[in-house]
Amino acid sequence: GHEGTVYSVAFAPDGQSVLTGSGDNTARLWDARNGALLQSFVGHEGPVYSVAFAPDGQTVLTGSSDDTARLWDARTGASLGRFVGHEGRVDSVAFAPDGKSVLTGSSDNSARLWDARTGALLQSFVGHEGRVKSVAFAPDGQTVLTGSEDKTARLWDARNGALLRRFVGHEDSVNAVAFAPNGQSVLTGSHDKTARLWDASNGTLLRSFMGHEEDSVTSVAFAPDGMSVLTGSDDKTARLWDARNGALLRRFVGHEGDVNSVAFAPDGSSVLTGASDKTARLWPVPEALLVDAKTLVRNACTALWQANAKLAFTAADAQIYPVLQGEPIDPATKDFVSPCKGVLPETAFARPAASP
Repeated sequence: GHEGTVYSVAFAPDGQSVLTGSGDNTARLWDARNGALLQSFVGHEGPVYSVAFAPDGQTVLTGSSDDTARLWDARTGASLGRFVGHEGRVDSVAFAPDGKSVLTGSSDNSARLWDARTGALLQSFVGHEGRVKSVAFAPDGQTVLTGSEDKTARLWDARNGALLRRFVGHEDSVNAVAFAPNGQSVLTGSHDKTARLWDASNGTLLRSFMGHEEDSVTSVAFAPDGMSVLTGSDDKTARLWDARNGALLRRFVGHEGDVNSVAFAPDGSSVLTGASDKTARLWPVPEALLVDAKTLVRNACTALWQANAKLAFTAADAQIYPVLQGEPIDPATKDFVSPCKGVLPETAFARPAASP
């Protein structure tokens, strides 16, 4: 295993393998099913603080205290390129959703966007008054999110580097940031012992997750369905929360050191944690805690049908709300657009007869 602190963990897009970055200057690829070591990525001249998979799973990205980020072949472990230009350690890395660019955050107080193929610098995001500890791409790749020791998170236009929004309220360093899968909200974790959920469109604080009473929140992640969030802390635990109401769902206890990084499996059935005890651990998420979106839709559709209402829905804040509308909502087809299609029989969608 690793001979140093595990600073960062990530799941492969197919969920079959996991990636870890460590204070032993290496990143390693492991079989998620049996824990077997599949590949080592060796070349950094300092601790590896952050790791990420490309969307296709073919390459991996690492960030290090040697002031560089590096791209590697996930299968062979070969070095494919270096991203050089930061004047401080690279604390965080992320791949764009389309895999064509990569994002880095550094102790030089900046974040930078690079061409994944050529290594060319595409954009710099400058304005933080402290080191940039975490970076993330919006699901559509149009904006990027940064978290900093200056106690703020910031949203930027990925194309021109313009500052779009500041998320202000934490009382200490923002250590971690993440986008909701639908891009409508963002999650931050702070040295002030809280994680916070914000509206991405206007910066409004939606709710706080408070329970790591003794130590810093080091890392955050959204479940693939957006219904729950995961936090890691220096209190040696990871915790699962209901994203809708802030309720604590589960504590993952067993590490003998700070939990530095957390990640969800692509199917949401398990979570991965990396810690200062030099281990990464895989934990199952109990079935009872998994929110089945299909069941939620089916129940909502059935309730509306039984109430003899027109079947039209809208999705907001990762929850599905029934909307009673008198007109079709798809201007192109003049038909009802509903997730109930395929859930209920076609007779449920018959237009009501015109009143005489």
